[in-house]
Amino acid sequence: MGEACAARLAADVDVLLLADRDTDLVHAAAERLAPTTDAHIEPHVLDVTDEAALSRLADRVAELGRLRSCVHAAGVSPAMAGWERVLAVDLVGTALFVEALRPHVTSGTALVCFASMAPYLDPSEPNPAAEAVLDQPFAADLVARLHATVGESLEDPSMATCGPSGESIAWYDAKPSRSAHEVRASARSRPVSSTRRWDGKKSRRDR
Repeated sequence: MGEACAARLAADVDVLLLADRDTDLVHAAAERLAPTTDAHIEPHVLDVTDEAALSRLADRVAELGRLRSCVHAAGVSPAMAGWERVLAVDLVGTALFVEALRPHVTSGTALVCFASMAPYLDPSEPNPAAEAVLDQPFAADLVARLHATVGESLEDPSMATCGPSGESIAWYDAKPSRSAHEVRASARSRPVSSTRRWDGKKSRRDR
């Protein structure tokens, strides 16, 4: 998905920065895109959970000029990693990425974070207490508080519905309370991109 988005953006920018934690993949993507555009393409190897690496990327953005567009497509699912890694990448990593680029956002900058529709389709009731914890992605005790709030069911991959964006992470109670028809109707009545919203107010982790 990220490479497909990069291909679309390449026609509208002078410099395109590609970032991925896999060195071979990001360089291969840069090589595939280079013949298709006049834009200069720079591959960067980084993990979205690495604050220092994100800071270096943001510094490079500042050197190049105005930040026009940004697509964040990094993420893991419960089928790919344990619940703690899902939190680290999909919630905290997304918040770190947005926070790193925030100082370089100007009028007209577009920043899109990929998310999952899964929270719309879960037939159980949301857990307000868990949502309150998730609203503080930089809290030092995020993992411990979430586990204390949700319980051992947090470790069950089927209980987590999430996507690369922190906006889409939600933990649900196991007891179904709405029919599938009601859930689908609710999903159609709300914007797909805003199941949860992080307002940018930081509760920074202890250094």
